[in-house]
Order: sequence, then C-alpha cells, then structure tokens
Amino acid sequence: MRKLTRPRLVLGVWLASLLACVLLLAFRPITLPDIPLSGAPGTPAHQVEDILERDFAQQLGSTAGLVIEVPPDSPGIDPQLLEKELRAALPAIRSLRERRSGRSHSVRLFQIAFDPEIPLSDAQRLTPEIREHVSRISQGRFKAWVTGSTAFQHDAKAQSHRDSRRSEGLSLLVSLAVLILIFGALSAALIPLLVGATTILYFNAVMALFELPMSPVSRVLSSLLGMALAIDYAIFLVGRFREEQRHGAGPADAIAATLSHPRRAIVTAALVMAASLLPLAIPDVSISRVTVMNLLLVIGLSLATTLILVPAMLGLNPALLDWPRPLARAIGRLDPERYWAPFARHVVRRPVRYLLLSLLVIGGLALPASRMRLWEPVQAIAPTDSESFIGYQRLHSDGWSGELMPVILAIKAKPSGSMLDPEAVRYVAALTRTLGAHPRVAEVNSLTTWRPGFQTEDYVRTLGLIERLGPLAPANGLEALVNLQGGSDVTLIAVAPRDLMNLDDTRAILESVDAYARENPDFEVLAGGVVARVRDFTHELYRPLPLMIALAIAGVLAILMRYMGSLVLPLKAAVVNFAPILGALGFLTLVFQEGHFHQLLGTPVNGAVTNIVPILVFCLTFGLGMDYEILIMSRIQEAYRRGKSLEDAIVEGMSRSGSLITGAVLILLGVFATGVTSSSPQTQEICLALCAALVLDATVVRFLLVPCSMRLMGKWNWWNPFAP
Repeated sequence: MRKLTRPRLVLGVWLASLLACVLLLAFRPITLPDIPLSGAPGTPAHQVEDILERDFAQQLGSTAGLVIEVPPDSPGIDPQLLEKELRAALPAIRSLRERRSGRSHSVRLFQIAFDPEIPLSDAQRLTPEIREHVSRISQGRFKAWVTGSTAFQHDAKAQSHRDSRRSEGLSLLVSLAVLILIFGALSAALIPLLVGATTILYFNAVMALFELPMSPVSRVLSSLLGMALAIDYAIFLVGRFREEQRHGAGPADAIAATLSHPRRAIVTAALVMAASLLPLAIPDVSISRVTVMNLLLVIGLSLATTLILVPAMLGLNPALLDWPRPLARAIGRLDPERYWAPFARHVVRRPVRYLLLSLLVIGGLALPASRMRLWEPVQAIAPTDSESFIGYQRLHSDGWSGELMPVILAIKAKPSGSMLDPEAVRYVAALTRTLGAHPRVAEVNSLTTWRPGFQTEDYVRTLGLIERLGPLAPANGLEALVNLQGGSDVTLIAVAPRDLMNLDDTRAILESVDAYARENPDFEVLAGGVVARVRDFTHELYRPLPLMIALAIAGVLAILMRYMGSLVLPLKAAVVNFAPILGALGFLTLVFQEGHFHQLLGTPVNGAVTNIVPILVFCLTFGLGMDYEILIMSRIQEAYRRGKSLEDAIVEGMSRSGSLITGAVLILLGVFATGVTSSSPQTQEICLALCAALVLDATVVRFLLVPCSMRLMGKWNWWNPFAP
C-alpha cells in the first residue's frame, strides 16, 4: 500500500508547491536587482571611479542622455525650463546640462545626472518615467529619445524579461513535438515538459523570494538552461523506463532499473555541469559570479525536480504512459534501434576514415576562431529596436555618440598643490590640445574648454583668481571639472571618441593618454569611464583563463574517473569536448565579427565578439557536451561489462542512446534557437554559439569522433593505473 500512496503524496506536495510559487510571483514579481561593477581593483579606471564618487558625488554609469531633434519650423526649446520641469516631476534627477560642441549638429544632447545617493537600479527604473514626462513636455514640438548608460541597462532588462517569457513558451511547444516522436505517446511526452516548467517556476520563485541578483543575460540563460537540463534528465529516466517495459519488465522492475544506472548517470551529468561552470567564479568580476550563481541554482533545481517528480509520475500508473493508444501504436512501429544499429556498425568498422573526416570538419570550422577579437560594447546590451539604441543611432548619425560614455581622465595635483595653479592649468591645456588633435577624438571637455574663446593664459589668470577668492568665487559649472570643495587637487577631462561602437577608437585614445602620461610625468593622469572600466573586467575575466580551463578539466576528470572507472575515457572526453567549442567560436567569429550569414540570421555585424560570450560558451558547452558523453558511455559500459565485444558494445550503446541524444539535441536547439531571434545582441551571440556547438556535438563529435576513437583505442579505453 505504501508504494501506491507515496507517488500520490509526492505529487500532492508538488501541486501545493506550484500553487505557492504562483502566488508568490503574483504578489512579489521577480526583479533584476542592480549588480554593482565590483572587481578588478587597483586599476586606473577603478581609481577614477573612486574619485568620481568621493570628490564629485558622481556614480559611474548613473547618467542618461536626452537626444532632442527640433524641426526647423518649430519654436526652440528652453533648457532651463526643461530642467526645471523634469526635476520637479522627478526629484531623483540632480541636473540636466546641455553638452556643447564645436561642430555643427542637427540634434541637441543633454546629460541627465541622477542623485548619487539613489541606487543605480533605481536610476535605471526611472527611464520610462523620464520618457513619459519628456513626451508630455514636448507636446509634439520636438522629437526626443532617452538613451545612455541607465537607459541601455533598463531596456536590456525589459527585453530579457520578454525574451525569457517568450523562450519558455516556444521551448515548451518545440519540446512537446519532439518528445511525442521520441516516446510515441502524448502522456509520456508531458512528463519532461512538466519537470522543465516546474524547474523554471521554482527558480523564479527562489530568485523573487530572496531577491537574488541576476543580470539580463543570466536571466535568459538560466531559463533556457534550466528548461533544457530538466527535460534532458527526464528524457533519460522516462526513456529508460519505457525501454525496460519493452523488454518485458514489470512496472516495479522497470522503475528499479530506471533508478539504478540512469539515476547515477544524471547525477554525474549535473556534477560535471557544475564543475564546468564553477571556474567562472574565479575572476573578480561581479557579473560572471552572479551568472555562475544563477546557473548553479538552476542546475540543482533541475536535478532535484527530476529525481523526485519523474519516479513519482512513473509509479502513479505506468499504463497511462501509452496514452493515446492509437498514437502510441503508430509511432511505436518506428523502432529507432532498427535504424541506429546499422549506422553505428558502419561507423565503427571504418574508424580511421570517419575520424579523419570529423577532424577535418571541426578544424575547418574552428579556424576562424584564431582571428577572433573581443570588444566591450556597453550600448550593445540594449535591444536594437529599443528607444535607447535608436536614440544612440540617431546621435551617432549626427556625429555624436562618444559623448554618451566618454573616456574620463582624472589628473591629480602635486602634493600640497592645486589644479588651479598656473603650471597645472598649462599641463591640462597641453593635454587637451593633444587629445583634441587625435583623429579618433570627437570632443574634449576640460578645465581649459570651460569658457569658449579663452586662450591658455586667460584660463591661467581666471582660474588663479578663482583660487584666491575661494568660496566667494562664482563657479558657474566649474565644480563639475574641479573638486573645489575638496582642495581643488583633482580635475576631470571628458574625451569623447568619434564612434562609441568602434572599439579601436576608445582603445587608441586610452593608449594615447598612457603614452602622454609617460612622456609628461609632471602630474599623475588616470584614465577611466564606463568603457575603460568594462575593459578592466575583460582583462580580469580572461587573466586566469589557463587556471580556469585547468580546473574545469580537473574537476570533470575527477568526477568521470569515479563514474567510469577509467583514466583514458575521461581524458578522451575532456579533449574531444573542445571540438564543438572551437567550432562554435569559429562560427561565432564568421557571423558576428566578419558578417557571414548575417542577412540570413538577422544578426548585427559588430567587427568583434562580445567579451563575456566566448568564456561563457566554453563553460556551458563543456558541461552540456559531457551530458551526452555520459549518456552514451553509460550504455556502452553496461553492454561491455555484460561481456559483449568492444565493437558490439559501441553499436548497442549508440543504437540505444542515439534517438534519445538526437531528441535531446533537437529540444535544446528549440530552446536556444529562440534566443537567436532576440533583439538583444548578447543573447543572440550566446544562443547562436550554443546552437552551433550542439549541432556539432550531436553529429560529428558524438556519432563519429567518439565511437571511432574508442574503436581505435580498444582495451586501453578502460585503463586505470589507480584501480585497486
């Protein structure tokens, strides 16, 4: 009696927990708390960030840009009235200042600065209200776009929510169709879907309940990965249960067989996935650590949900797994093993031919990865159809854009000196002229551009007078350039690159500043700003790359050695798993850096690959590839240990796992392909790379490279010098 009531008890608790999660999310919707740009300490950009907060009460990234286009036949706009009305409606806005330019423009650019006391996430959430108030103020007299750092972040978060909801829905539909073909029944197909949907609901509930941090990209990835892993694990258990039933086992024996080898396999797969992702937490970069935390949580939930729910559903009434019977009988006639066995036999009898073919395909796809360049496009996180990106494009077409997120230089005075001293003013003037003549620079805003028409000696006299007058002197905006209340020992220079999208512009400016500071060491010059700060994170992210790869491989080897009882098989799996990764990175370079297939795929041509994408693709693909390795190796090992020859064991393993792997890959492709259609460039890059890796892994790697290499190694596959 206990065996009959236990599944009902588990399912009852499950339904109650689902209701609790739905109520929680209804009354406490999930939000994306701000992730501060912590990490990479001690760099010049980090020091500039500290100076902005300490001496100028500015929070790096806590600004927005207001782009205004006034038609020729429309009355002009009063900046003071606009600032007054916006600040009255939104007290969190500290100031609105028009950016001046020595060039002619058809649009006007205003910088919105927020109260430094409010969290960055609150400033980002003000974006819709600013747009609403600007629209009301304009009354059709001018066009306006709110863009810049906070607007980019807000629009990216809003799009990640839409992408997550859309991806989850489309994934369920694609998965249902594939699962029906795999299992030959609607009822059996619903089990993995219920497990996948439950995992995502639990994940969102945990994130909302504890208000855990989550970036826009990690939100989409967590939903996709959680759905994919839960469905994969459930497919493995349900598939094994139905296979045992086909071979004459009763319900109790079928469940017992399902909970022996397969359960151990999916626990091992989850541990391998976690071990592949953990090295991402090594770099001192907050966003990568948050992503790891999100993904580890969803992996754990996927595993726990599968191990608890699937046995309960299978034990409730196994006869229901073939509903509706006509559909089950029709699809049941298509025995997948009948098709996979001849193919597997054909491959393992020609191992050298297919090994060389697979290496040739992988090598050809991986070759473009040697040309890969990385970039840090802060504005590229925003969807291409969002107001922030459209406003940026309008600004860029008018010759602006770098003014939104300029390179910020902080120049420190000599000990006991002031940046208003004549020597310091002349130093700033010389640096300003040098940067202004740089071909990559659009505009320079400094202490010696404060008053148009002034010459260097005019500034020397005027600023000297202001220093002598002290608090009695009229600042007239000078406080934004010099820390007048802090001893006037630091001044800021804002350098706008001509093209914010061109990574070479900002890099060339930073290199020029470093060269100038080395040649003119009279004053300390620190280069920072949003773009420079993100560049620090890129360096920090890839600085420990050899250690990260080594730890990922070591962790996976340790887990697989215990599972497989062999040293050779885990080593081979680790080496082979680099094949789809390199192929995917090569494909990513072809599409996003060099522009191939971009019209067909609807992807942008960036001239480079976003900084976090390659390392994230490596960790995810390494873990997902190991899932398939464990799935196919578990079946080969079972057959080999029953006394079959190596060739027969490989054939049996491939024929019995081939349809499950193909189905799992089709589901994963359906899951990640929805991200390729996203309007978020980062999500597009990650999902397209994962799709390419999955296709390579499930075709060339898993069904050619793996069996051929095993066939050639023979009995050495199971060599283990550490075995007792």
